[in-house]
Amino acid sequence: MGKSKRLASLQGNTTELYTTPAMSGQREMHLTRRRTDVGLVTPVAEPMRAELLAAIQGSREALEGKMKSVAVEVKLLQVDLWKVSDRVHITKGSISELRTEVDTLRKQMVEVTSRAGTLEDRVEDAEGGSRCNNIRLIGFPKWAEGSSTEAFVEHWV
Repeated sequence: MGKSKRLASLQGNTTELYTTPAMSGQREMHLTRRRTDVGLVTPVAEPMRAELLAAIQGSREALEGKMKSVAVEVKLLQVDLWKVSDRVHITKGSISELRTEVDTLRKQMVEVTSRAGTLEDRVEDAEGGSRCNNIRLIGFPKWAEGSSTEAFVEHWV
């Protein structure tokens, strides 16, 4: 191929396109020289259109593959999330049942503790009476003897 030259107008800048001859085993390269507002000319390499389209297509296929793998991972995470959600609902129900049972057991414990206190008092009275081998007078109110038990018994007899 020989050198060719073309002039075009792009937004007020003049672009010159040069095509260089392809050497054996090398690809053809297009050099663009663009004039800037300050008057400098900068060369820019442009890849061939087919190579650019192939690169875009390869990137697109790679992205689609990654998007499919991400979609699969999202589905797996959704399944795991549903399992965890089911477990949470079951756990909430179990906790609610346990709270009800604990409240019932607390009420029963208060009642049992009260009854145990009463029974301890009765046992203590019974032990006190049996230890001293005293006579027990039934039918009198508690502490009816006052300060002198002997005087009360003499008066009563």
